[in-house]
Amino acid sequence: MTEETKQEPVRLIAPLPPDCAALAESSIARVRVYAPAGVKPDDMVTVAFWSNVASMFVRIRERGECFIDALAEDGSWYAEFLVRDAGRNWAKVSLLRKVQLEQVQISRSVALLPGHTVSHGGPVGKWRVVRDSDARVLKDKFATEGDAYAWLSEYAKGLAA
Repeated sequence: MTEETKQEPVRLIAPLPPDCAALAESSIARVRVYAPAGVKPDDMVTVAFWSNVASMFVRIRERGECFIDALAEDGSWYAEFLVRDAGRNWAKVSLLRKVQLEQVQISRSVALLPGHTVSHGGPVGKWRVVRDSDARVLKDKFATEGDAYAWLSEYAKGLAA
């Protein structure tokens, strides 16, 4: 018998057992994380990074799988992780994918108070007032751009008094 005529042995594969399939909604949880400035997806695979929130993963993993959708606070990247194991103050995650996103800056300068800018600081910082000279955030977490301008108007009145 030559190499060309050798056949692979037939491999029998058993059907998937019914308890190995379920609706994803009933067994998969997704957690949204906004990564603070300076944190990169590769930084997030260390077990200690998750120490403040790991207990949440323990409870979720008792019911099924847990995925983490991470977005940089400044919107520069998105990453997806799978929680492989977790304890009270640690979590082992695997990076599944990461995507660099194009920068979108929502910022307008209005002559309301020269040297100050209202800008969008991402999903955590939301709308904020920034002093241009030192880039210091004077106030943030405004739900709307209008709320930030209203605060800046009151701040300007306080400076004038």
